[in-house]
Amino acid sequence: MKHFIITYRIKHDDSYQGRYDAFIKRIKALSPDAFWNETSSFYALRTEQSAQEICRSLCHDTGFDCTKDSVVVLDTSNHEMATSGAIQDLARLKACVGFR
Repeated sequence: MKHFIITYRIKHDDSYQGRYDAFIKRIKALSPDAFWNETSSFYALRTEQSAQEICRSLCHDTGFDCTKDSVVVLDTSNHEMATSGAIQDLARLKACVGFR
């Protein structure tokens, strides 16, 4: 099992609740018995998937809107990162996280 951190922002608008509910349901399905989410917009979990697979699933299997929502998936086991959506400063994120 690999370890992941998922952080996200779902833009608050008229379709927020539906996108949020579908996104959270998908995250919990990735690791039904092994996730932590005691802080806002953050999940830590274990799964066999890759960061890219998780990111793709969260973006395509939910109401995620790449024009206004954002997600960052960090594979802390392999030091890899996947992102999607409205990331404003990807270069800074990469520099601060230090993952490829």
